[in-house]
Amino acid sequence: MAALPGVDIHEEPDVFYLSSNAPVLYLNSVFNARFNGNAVQKIESASEYFRGLSDSYTWFITPSSEPENLGEQILALGGELLKTVPHMVIQLDEIQRELPIPSNFFCQPVRTRDQLADWISIYCQARDSEASTDKLYAIFSGLDLTETSQLQLVLGYVEDQPVATYSVFLDEELSGFYSLSTVPCA
Repeated sequence: MAALPGVDIHEEPDVFYLSSNAPVLYLNSVFNARFNGNAVQKIESASEYFRGLSDSYTWFITPSSEPENLGEQILALGGELLKTVPHMVIQLDEIQRELPIPSNFFCQPVRTRDQLADWISIYCQARDSEASTDKLYAIFSGLDLTETSQLQLVLGYVEDQPVATYSVFLDEELSGFYSLSTVPCA
């Protein structure tokens, strides 16, 4: 994320924020909150940080967030619960290895600017935020699209038509799949 133009990172030992001029959920967010007795102060600090930068921002509250009632404290200080997003975890040794996939479906890593435009279009369509397409392209156009990049964007196709996206982040210690999207008509 630090390599994306227009995305700023604010990092502290117990929390970090991403902010940008793009109306994209995770590019205007608070992550990894692990507050020890100072949650109200930290919530207010985050609100102050985002004031004037963005119309809204999001808190990603996970089972590892602290304190346990962080969401309740955010609500008590004027936050609003818009939606909850499911996250999935699976034991890799229990995953079904043989999945039925249509014969005309295939995936391909994003390596060109045209593929990047398709990836962003599908991502925005799936989130009902087509108005964000140009801003998101301006930010993502700075990504390293080579095979050595830690962040890999992938397009799923039915025949020659791009219909799905995902991204994979890889480093020496972890990997994660993000941005799973499918166009509504697919």
